[in-house]
Formats: sequence, structure tokens, C-alpha cells
Amino acid sequence: MSMSMRFAVAAVAVCLMGGLILILTQIGDFEPGAPSGRVWSPEHGHFH
Repeated sequence: MSMSMRFAVAAVAVCLMGGLILILTQIGDFEPGAPSGRVWSPEHGHFH
């Protein structure tokens, strides 16, 4: 495998791993009933 091909494969792998990490770290913030872009405020009892 040529050096440029190895670099391309490594770059794609890094991008895929970065995307997976972002998805896994954001999945805890997902609220199925939440309006888009809103978060639940337990102190106030409604979405912000």
C-alpha cells in the first residue's frame, strides 16, 4: 500500500472515530420528548 493511501485510510479512520466519540458523548443529553434545541430545567420544571 502506498504512503498516500495509508494516509488517506488513517485520516478517514480518525474522522470516523471522532464522529463516534461525539455521538456517544452527546447521546446522554438527548431527551425524546424535548423540543428541538431545548433542555429541561429541573429547577423551573420546564424546557429552556
